[in-house]
Amino acid sequence: MGGADVILGIKLIRSPDGITISSSHYVEKIIEKFGYQNSRIAKTPYDYSVALFKNESGVSVAQLRVLRYLKGTVSLVIHYGRFPAVLEGYSDAS
Repeated sequence: MGGADVILGIKLIRSPDGITISSSHYVEKIIEKFGYQNSRIAKTPYDYSVALFKNESGVSVAQLRVLRYLKGTVSLVIHYGRFPAVLEGYSDAS
């Protein structure tokens, strides 16, 4: 039994350089669940020039905006590099 590849919908990619995490699979699944595959991408998760209200389906406009924003972040990942081979420490001894 090895290390986990996916934890809570977040994919872990291990390499000699460190660990990269990606939530692209989870985001794509949510976009498909709500039928937003063909919607345009929002550059920000919230547009404060629009008044908040609910549409007829009961889902708030702000939630739909976040889905459109997430659609544009599918290719983004976070990379955690390995620690340097040399550990440096400093002390203030007087």
